[in-house]
Amino acid sequence: MRSMTGSGCLSPIEPTASASSAPLQRRSGSMSIVLMRRLKGYHSLLEMALNDERARLRPDDRTVAGIKKKKLVIKDRLAAIEGRQTTSQSR
Repeated sequence: MRSMTGSGCLSPIEPTASASSAPLQRRSGSMSIVLMRRLKGYHSLLEMALNDERARLRPDDRTVAGIKKKKLVIKDRLAAIEGRQTTSQSR
């Protein structure tokens, strides 16, 4: 099983765009899409790790709890990004 403790996957730097720069906003939107794809991929890896841990003869409760916590963090970040995209599209 691969280690899921890398902090780089959970804290990428997101660009900010000023309202007056359309090209930067476009770039920022595509970066959000890339970030969402990466987060969804990482979420899938965590799901596989969770299934692997649960399939063990004696699953470690702390490992299971840690994986679940990471999955929730990713879900929250995805929801925040989707909320920002919805807000910017409705303007």
